[in-house]
Amino acid sequence: MESAYREWLGRHQTAIERAEMNCLARTLRTYGILHRDALRDVCGAQKWHEGGFDLALHAGIEAGVIERLPGEFYRAI
Repeated sequence: MESAYREWLGRHQTAIERAEMNCLARTLRTYGILHRDALRDVCGAQKWHEGGFDLALHAGIEAGVIERLPGEFYRAI
């Protein structure tokens, strides 16, 4: 039973990270280029779990849907 719970928890956390990453990418497609702080504010990421914004941003960059620009600016690819 414990291993089933761990599997569910892993899938749940992955789904949350993916949803947060998609929120960042959608916001960037809407606004164009945003500074890191503005992106966090517009997405409401201050309400996400601790570290969620950074994880989602990194995941978006790794997945190739978000591009990091100089000066902590980002845009959707």
